[in-house]
Amino acid sequence: GMKEGEELHHPMVSRAIERAQKKVEAHHFDIRKNLLEYDVVMNEQRKIVYSERQRVLEGIELEETAWKMIENTVLGAVDNYLNPEQKAYDWDYAGLASWARRIVKVVVEEKELSALEVKAIEELMLERAKKAFEEKIRELGKEHCPQFLRFVLLQVIDTRWKEHLHAMDQLKQGIGLRGYAQIDPKLEYKREGYRMFEEMRSRLDEEVATHIMRMKFRED
Repeated sequence: GMKEGEELHHPMVSRAIERAQKKVEAHHFDIRKNLLEYDVVMNEQRKIVYSERQRVLEGIELEETAWKMIENTVLGAVDNYLNPEQKAYDWDYAGLASWARRIVKVVVEEKELSALEVKAIEELMLERAKKAFEEKIRELGKEHCPQFLRFVLLQVIDTRWKEHLHAMDQLKQGIGLRGYAQIDPKLEYKREGYRMFEEMRSRLDEEVATHIMRMKFRED
């Protein structure tokens, strides 16, 4: 018997609308909270990358930064081919020797490596890689070295970081499905995000090492 446009007043209706509004607001709050927690992970990674990138832009310790990436790459390769979780007879000395020649242009022989302990292998490969790196720096010359290293570092950092951002965005979009497997999506996002970040940094280091150690100079 109500007329069109007549305002509806009833305690039960008012309470129902109020409850519905609170549920919507709580839902939106949870969404914002979850997004904020996801953003915390990305912000931590972003700070690390942007800090390193800024140092490169300012030309701070370029040679030291490049060498550290080469060192990380060599040690990572030793750990990969001579996996400490495997028995020594399963270690791939030939693969490590081939990797060294291909990636960091360091000549080591399978027999030479197999006769040494892992620590001695690391020291041997780092020593030869250091000599090769220093020779590349001498070839570049003090005038061109900073410009070249800055170019290589920035190009690789920017490329790998953009790829990582895309991968993290895809992870965030699909992480909610993990909840169906009784896995906390936020904890899983942090765990997966950390693993992906470390893998990105390893690829970044190896790519920088490859560019620098493979570079050749032509005299005009």
